[in-house]
Amino acid sequence: MIDIGSHRNKKADRRRNSFHLVFVPKYRHKVFKKLEKRLMMKEFLNAIAKKYGMKMPALEVAPDHVHLFVELPMNTSVGQAIRLLKSLSAKCMFNAFPGFRKHYPKGHFWNGYAYYESIGKVTASKVEKYIKESQTKHFT
Repeated sequence: MIDIGSHRNKKADRRRNSFHLVFVPKYRHKVFKKLEKRLMMKEFLNAIAKKYGMKMPALEVAPDHVHLFVELPMNTSVGQAIRLLKSLSAKCMFNAFPGFRKHYPKGHFWNGYAYYESIGKVTASKVEKYIKESQTKHFT
């Protein structure tokens, strides 16, 4: 008889909860032109991800959008992750840069739309490469 509770009979969990996300500021303002703001946004997003158990193999900030490659915990949906990342990063940006209130008087920093695409194991390296290498075109 096989012991169902035995750890030897359990296979390693091979499920992936990985997504390529793109966030755009409202009105597509080029708010991340300055290096300081790009670095702060990266710092904020990394801190939020770490706090909620997400992993970010790739993160790039262009002048008018942000690309993220995120691996979510199994108990977190993509909708929850987007809501957390967008709301908390917006709050951090408004606190760090009070001048943002001039561009966004109602307090809505991010566009209501977010692009997301599920990533399989085969394409994960391609997405990571795209995010890390192809975003330099925005600064030329």
